Amino acid sequence: MSRLDDAHPLSDVGDRPLVDFPLRHEDTDFSVPLRSEAAQQQPLVADRPARLGTRAGALAADTATVALIWAAAVLAAAVVRGELPPAAGLVWGLPFLLLLSFFSTVPALILFGKTVGMAAADLAPQVSPLGRRLDPGQAVRRWLGTLIAVATLGLALLFTLRGSGGSTPADRWSGRALEEVDS
Repeated sequence: MSRLDDAHPLSDVGDRPLVDFPLRHEDTDFSVPLRSEAAQQQPLVADRPARLGTRAGALAADTATVALIWAAAVLAAAVVRGELPPAAGLVWGLPFLLLLSFFSTVPALILFGKTVGMAAADLAPQVSPLGRRLDPGQAVRRWLGTLIAVATLGLALLFTLRGSGGSTPADRWSGRALEEVDS
């Protein structure tokens, strides 16, 4: 037998947490797979659903993170050019902010199950067979749902208040509600 016969199949790679990242506070048995074939899909309503105020705090922290990265890019451009860009030249910032928002949200949801703001507010998606991490489709749909809520200046959240189980557009589109977790 060769060493390749003893190796784990490639399908098991996703069954293990990202051991390289020192982000876990609790002691975890890394020999136990995260996925369980017998695990059933959790209902959309969490045991402890996240309140809108807590979600707003997480959104504010994520927005501040994106704004700081954008400001650093503008200042770097000013240093390279020797002058601040004119106000008309900052129009490029809106699509760039959207791009920054995408890349600060979606990869974080896929890799860690939460964004910087969600970690600061002690929020996480409901547990699923993948753990708290979201698959790429769920992460993109959660980002789009949040964009819809922000673009409508919060009017989309009015549907949250009327008997839909407290789920926001991002919760409904991604299929995973946020819940408050103890850190």
